[in-house]
Amino acid sequence: MTDMLIKGGTVLTMQPSDAIRQADVLIHGDRIQEIGPSLKVDGSCRIIDAVGCWVLPGFIQTHVHL
Repeated sequence: MTDMLIKGGTVLTMQPSDAIRQADVLIHGDRIQEIGPSLKVDGSCRIIDAVGCWVLPGFIQTHVHL
């Protein structure tokens, strides 16, 4: 399985201290490995540009009308 980096999105988590922030999400296999700003990855990692998009790591059934 290829690692994947979702880069530069607006990340919404359930952490009260920083529930909404600009960050990257690193996925290893089928698990979230790390969430943070400007994560570094090697050349074999698939990178998805999420600038201007909402990223909801770990959420299930995210269908909403905003």
